[in-house]
Amino acid sequence: MSTAKTPKRKPYADFPLTLHATGQWCKKTQGKIDDFGSNAESAFRSILQSAMICKQAERGKGRAGAVLYW
Repeated sequence: MSTAKTPKRKPYADFPLTLHATGQWCKKTQGKIDDFGSNAESAFRSILQSAMICKQAERGKGRAGAVLYW
């Protein structure tokens, strides 16, 4: 009986996050590595939410403390 774990893989080829050695999904932006958690689906939602907040702030349409619902 083997106790070795099968390594996690990207859910699809164009998945924007990389699996870090610690098991966290991460993305390097502006020279800094940001962690988004160990669950691929929730990590992807987090990165989308972060991107939407940044775009809203750039356009000046975002409100401070605005909550985005999925």
